[in-house]
Amino acid sequence: IIRVTAEGKLAATQKVNGRLKALHFVADDTIAHYDRESGYPIVILEADCAADADKVIERIKAAHPNAEIWRQSVGPVIGTHCGPGTLGICYVGDHRAR
Repeated sequence: IIRVTAEGKLAATQKVNGRLKALHFVADDTIAHYDRESGYPIVILEADCAADADKVIERIKAAHPNAEIWRQSVGPVIGTHCGPGTLGICYVGDHRAR
């Protein structure tokens, strides 16, 4: 799991074994830390993994039915570096990861 730190840098913060567990982890982490009051959408970024993105969106929508969720394909730079199967979530949280 890679996060943006309080300093604005990318850092590997946790290891989750298995794709399904990782999808559940990022969805549940978003559910727990999404700032509902911010008024900002949750953005799901994916690279050729539409079914996985659907699962994550369903899980988040179940917990935050009024949240606006945008879905976007990753751009060429991220796609080149990370490859197919990349899934990311961007949202305004209640705190920034340490």
